[in-house]
Amino acid sequence: TTILLGAAMFFLPGYALLALVNPRLETDPVERFSLAVGLSLAVIPLSLYLSTLAGIRQGPTYLALFLGAAGLVTMWDFYRRWRTGGFEPLRRHWMTIGAFAIIALSALVARLLGVAGLEFPLWTDSYHHTLIAQIIADHGLVPSSYEPYAPIHEFSYHFGFHTLVAWFHWLTRTPIPRSVIVVGQVVNALVVPTTYVLAKRLWKKPLIGLIAGGILGLFSHMPAFFVNWGRYTQLAGQILFPVALALWIEALEQETTRVRKSLLSGIVLSGLFLLHNRVMLFALVFIGLTFVQAVVVRRVSHKSLRPPLVTAIIILGTALVIDLNWILNFINVYGIRVLGMVEAGYSQSVFGQYFMWSLQYFVDYGASVILWIMAAFGLMVGIFKKDKGVLLLAVGTTLLLMLAMTYLVGVTPLFTVLIITIWLYLPVGLLCGYFLEQLYQFGSKMIWQIKRVKPLYFRMVLLSMLLIACLPTIPAISELTLPENGFITEADLSAMDWIRVHVPQNSLFYISTHFWTPHLAHGLDAGYWIPYFTRRQTILPPEPYSSDGSVDQMNSINDRARAILSQSNVEDLYQELLNYQVTHVYIGKRQSYLNPDQFLEYPQGFELLYDVSDVWIFKVLGQSTSSPAS
Repeated sequence: TTILLGAAMFFLPGYALLALVNPRLETDPVERFSLAVGLSLAVIPLSLYLSTLAGIRQGPTYLALFLGAAGLVTMWDFYRRWRTGGFEPLRRHWMTIGAFAIIALSALVARLLGVAGLEFPLWTDSYHHTLIAQIIADHGLVPSSYEPYAPIHEFSYHFGFHTLVAWFHWLTRTPIPRSVIVVGQVVNALVVPTTYVLAKRLWKKPLIGLIAGGILGLFSHMPAFFVNWGRYTQLAGQILFPVALALWIEALEQETTRVRKSLLSGIVLSGLFLLHNRVMLFALVFIGLTFVQAVVVRRVSHKSLRPPLVTAIIILGTALVIDLNWILNFINVYGIRVLGMVEAGYSQSVFGQYFMWSLQYFVDYGASVILWIMAAFGLMVGIFKKDKGVLLLAVGTTLLLMLAMTYLVGVTPLFTVLIITIWLYLPVGLLCGYFLEQLYQFGSKMIWQIKRVKPLYFRMVLLSMLLIACLPTIPAISELTLPENGFITEADLSAMDWIRVHVPQNSLFYISTHFWTPHLAHGLDAGYWIPYFTRRQTILPPEPYSSDGSVDQMNSINDRARAILSQSNVEDLYQELLNYQVTHVYIGKRQSYLNPDQFLEYPQGFELLYDVSDVWIFKVLGQSTSSPAS
């Protein structure tokens, strides 16, 4: 049941949009399916955004009605297509369908096997993703604050992924933390279909899409490795990015303006902004390049510039109108702060090592050496052939890296090289697919001419070989998951139960702390999750305090964390905790720099309250708190 409900959620909304807005878009069956699952990533957050504007709360009933309507539209479109073409499209594309099914299912199984048994998502970002998804699930609206989990009273964070999690939770009753994991892995596996969509649009060759999707789904450690960081929102944006770019290219390449295609592209772009605003910037770079390319081509051919201009206006205008309310909210809450940092210019004394990078990043977080080598060959072949798709990927990627390095000339970048690096799997995978397809075309012609092997038999052998090749990659991909990156253990859950009963609600916990950037600190063990489980506060709110909290609030939180971290002996630490009205200390089972011995050796300042299975809770003596309340 869970599988069927999840499949309906990821397929029906996108397919219904495709059927309603652009039913005559020319696609093969694999491309249409791939577009549907990609479009669903945009439709679902857009539905929450628009229903919130209308004052309508979402929930299980709303979801049942929405998916029911989408299902009816989908069945109507299936029936219409069957009447006009029957099963001919399936027969004509059986090889592509078979290969795609093997690759896509293998990628999905590998990712789900990797998180079997995990109940809580990994690393630091997962904490605020869980909070936001829980708030959406509890209220059925786009959040307006982070309460009751944190005293942050504004909200401008991209909420698209969290809406997917809430929908999955409503459909399957899976707890939110586990839903974050499952939805994250499903979205991760969608790299196969969405990469196929972009490859098909760039080169009009399904084989390139199959190869590129297969590489990224089963042979590359990226994006599968995202599960260990919990960077689900950027991942979701990057998975939708190929679809958004493909639909833009499709609309822009028409000889005359096609309103339906333009509207579909605009809707997807508006959904991309709700998934991740930085990935939206990536898309705008490529959109600008393809627009310039289209204008230059038409000018050289002495054709009218009206079609691309009107198409661009419709697409960008549609996205702007849909997202206008959220764009204004984002600018008012966080955008002004970003513009202020850009205007102030770059200073290493302010940003520290945040924008620094090394070449090792490109292997550790981008793609393996062998994939980089194949991509380089693909790039050389494409440049030699003056291939537009290859040149677009090369120039667009270069521009993004240049924008991430503007700190070298004193301009504060809008994103780091690392943020670009964890997106690089996409152009690398596409270039590998392009190169291997070129080799295949050369090799297959040689085989057919020399061996006189019938193409049908050759393709069946290839399909069988593909199935055999995919099987060993499943455990390899699943083993990329690092459970040790998790913060929460059974021992910590027991401690959370104890806190709810024995620790006053107005308590403030000191937890292990690490500064990821000069402006942003996060926790290092289960103590970070105390507000989620117990509604008690810690010295560190969820990471968006640096964007959605006020500047004064952010500075106050950071000053407190730095002051506490700077104390080298327990007596000074005790005095600092008193100064900041910290009432308790939590040391989780996951090892960090906090050592219970230092607190045990200072009984005049700390009282041991809890010591079970390597989880420790101390009371800071001298602080007053009210009586416990669950």
